[in-house]
Amino acid sequence: MEKNNVKPGIKYNLNINEASLDEQKIIKRISKLFNIGFFRKVEFKQMNYVYVFGKPSDDFTLKFNIDTEILILFNKLDVFEKRTLDIVDKLMYDFYNRLDKYCVIIISDDPLICKKIDTINAGEKLSRVFIPFTYTELLDPQANTSFIETRFKQFFYVRDLFDLDSPIKSESFFFGRSKIVHEFFERYSNSENSALFGLRKIGKTSVLYAIRRIFESKDLPVVYIDCQSPSIHKRRWNEALERIINLAYEQIPGLNKELTKMTEYNEKDTANLFETDLKKISLLKNSKRILLIFDEIENITFDISPNEHWNKQDDYLLFWQTLRSIFQSNRDIFSFIIAGVNPHVLEITSIRGQDNPIFKIATPKYLNLFNIETVKEMIASIGLYMGLTFEEEVFYLLYEDFGGHPFLTRIACSNINKNLPDKRPFMVSKYWYKTNRSKFVFPVISYVEQTLLVLKNFYQNEYKMLEILANNEIDKFSELINSSPRASEHLKGYGLVNMEDEQYYFKLRIIEDFIVQTSSTPRLGLSTEEKWETISKRRNPLEKKLRNLAALILKAHYGNSYKEKFLRVINEKRRSKLENLTLEEIFQSHYLFFDLMQLYVKEFNLFQNVFENQSNKFYSSMQHINEFRIDAHAKDISEDDFQMLMLEFRWLEKCLSNVRQ
Repeated sequence: MEKNNVKPGIKYNLNINEASLDEQKIIKRISKLFNIGFFRKVEFKQMNYVYVFGKPSDDFTLKFNIDTEILILFNKLDVFEKRTLDIVDKLMYDFYNRLDKYCVIIISDDPLICKKIDTINAGEKLSRVFIPFTYTELLDPQANTSFIETRFKQFFYVRDLFDLDSPIKSESFFFGRSKIVHEFFERYSNSENSALFGLRKIGKTSVLYAIRRIFESKDLPVVYIDCQSPSIHKRRWNEALERIINLAYEQIPGLNKELTKMTEYNEKDTANLFETDLKKISLLKNSKRILLIFDEIENITFDISPNEHWNKQDDYLLFWQTLRSIFQSNRDIFSFIIAGVNPHVLEITSIRGQDNPIFKIATPKYLNLFNIETVKEMIASIGLYMGLTFEEEVFYLLYEDFGGHPFLTRIACSNINKNLPDKRPFMVSKYWYKTNRSKFVFPVISYVEQTLLVLKNFYQNEYKMLEILANNEIDKFSELINSSPRASEHLKGYGLVNMEDEQYYFKLRIIEDFIVQTSSTPRLGLSTEEKWETISKRRNPLEKKLRNLAALILKAHYGNSYKEKFLRVINEKRRSKLENLTLEEIFQSHYLFFDLMQLYVKEFNLFQNVFENQSNKFYSSMQHINEFRIDAHAKDISEDDFQMLMLEFRWLEKCLSNVRQ
């Protein structure tokens, strides 16, 4: 990172006299590493805070890769409480374009502050990087710049900020979705409804949370409804509407009116009562329009919901008939967003002979995969706070492997982090990535299943089409896709498939690998003996094909000297024993699989078209197969190693399937 000519110190004429004497001393001490350019003392939620902004000096920037101002918050209470961090969220929002999004220094009078921040970090994946100090520590004359830097290293590099398994609730880690958030806000402003669709784990809920944050910052009434919660989908339609009113009173600040009693929400009166309650809430918020956000809509959808009253009975119809009727006559009271995997809910014209109340009530919007630039921004930004930088080529390799899927890319980066040396900073090179690829790609596979689960369970025709494409049945896939324009639109909308030169292909290699694996091999639960039996059944035919192809190509290219080309890859001691044998005799019982692998690597230019010009992938696959020979291991083999082996076999088999032998 380039120097910015930032010198440590306190900005000329910056008045810090409102701070206590101890706080003034600490600010002066911190100013040996930062340029303090902003000071304020405020009251927030009945608590007093002092905070300053510190821009890292050039030397500090070089060590920690931070060059934007850091929030330094003083909390004088001798018992630090987690709610103290609420002001951090507020200040991060208020000074979004000024403050570093990730790093915050917390200075507390609580002697246990370090342990408490450790607990917060352990319990909340993807929270900000908090660097804790006590007043006592920083008032100690021994608290020099080295002490402060050591504390930074202690808390700065230890967290895996790539590791997340829940939606993003903070702007700090929200990448690449601002356009769609503002587009949905504009729709709300125009009294329109919106619909957001995409695979699981692609970031839909994170987008909905971002929309909710905007509404809350503008004091606009918004209610988030998680339809995956049994508190929604286990209820009947009238009870679910009553629950939405309850959620409104829980989530919208400043609502203190008495709720309509549950017993009043009977089937006959529910529509009128729900409308009355919505009007009441809108009036309490100065006649502002309420936004209802329905997430995981499949759970209350006909033919899909896990509950029969939504799935087979009339609850879906009655629920949406109520909402549509109120919306049409009161467009200034509320509008809604629905979010799920598939826009099926908006596309079906009728359900059991009755009109679908929300047929085409909103235009489906698919959440796209990240482009390469957003992938680079996300990985580079988060990586800096873990002491990681990446060679430019690594971003493209990650994009090739994970197709710009934000969640899968992050999980891959988390696994990269786990396989790296502890020393930081560390540069992840293209060579390291390719050499260690098998170590961090397979753990992502288990998460791929999560992304496809709803598709596999509820939209089985579309999932079956993906299996057909994964098995390389291109003509059959094209025929199905052409006869079902809606399925074609869905699969493209998910970002799973694309077409080029009239040929369909997977955009995410790891998705293709997963579907190939799960549709062609037993995935889990095999005994150790069954695993080794499966490996042998896959390895022996593969090895035979590789032998035959090698003999064929070497003979065609090198003529009578083809045997010598193979012998050159064998060590001298063994080579002398084989010189009097023909290559066919050597291939019968006098060679090792490792020899075959070395031959292909050395002469890969002769075979590159067969193996998709992917020399590194070929070498990695062969190396993994060679590593897991039954004679080279104890009887046990981990599930991870077994599944990765199945992927390697499948790719090699697929490449060799087009070779006539």
